Amino acid sequence: MPNVYDHEGFETAVWEEVSVEGLHVRTTINLHLLGTTRVIDAFTAHLIARGSGDIVTVTSGIGFLPYPLMPTYGASKAGVHAYS
Repeated sequence: MPNVYDHEGFETAVWEEVSVEGLHVRTTINLHLLGTTRVIDAFTAHLIARGSGDIVTVTSGIGFLPYPLMPTYGASKAGVHAYS
C-alpha cells in the first residue's frame, strides 16, 4: 500500500514582527501550509486511482494551543490541521 508521509517545518523561537509583507511570514506560510497542501494535492489523484494508500501529515500542537512568540508558525500549523 503506498503511503505519503509529509512533515514540513522549521521555526525559530524569536518574537515575530507580524507583518503581511514580512519575509518570515511568507516563508513560514509557504513552507508549512502551502508546501503541505501541494504535496497532498500532488498525490491524492494517484492514491485514488490506485484504490488505496494513506496521506499522513505531521504538524504541531501549537496549531491547537497558540504560542505568543510564534504566531505565524501556529497559524500555519492550524491551517494544516484544517486542510488535512
